[in-house]
Amino acid sequence: MSSVSLDPKRIFNKNVMTSDRYVHGGIVGTTEDSIIIMEGAVRAKRYIIPKSLIREYDGSYVHLTITESELSKYRK
Repeated sequence: MSSVSLDPKRIFNKNVMTSDRYVHGGIVGTTEDSIIIMEGAVRAKRYIIPKSLIREYDGSYVHLTITESELSKYRK
């Protein structure tokens, strides 16, 4: 589990940034151990990211410890 404390109300609709600084869609929900990201409108992509992959939340972005190419593993 991540040591980063995430209040679901504060991170709702915040963007996610990968470790190589690519920005991805907004957070649309959370579970006990993951965050759910939706990206795009017409061809929406949904990602379920384990909270253990979160490095930090800076008030604007939720920063991940993985790269953009690694993010594709979590697409559902």
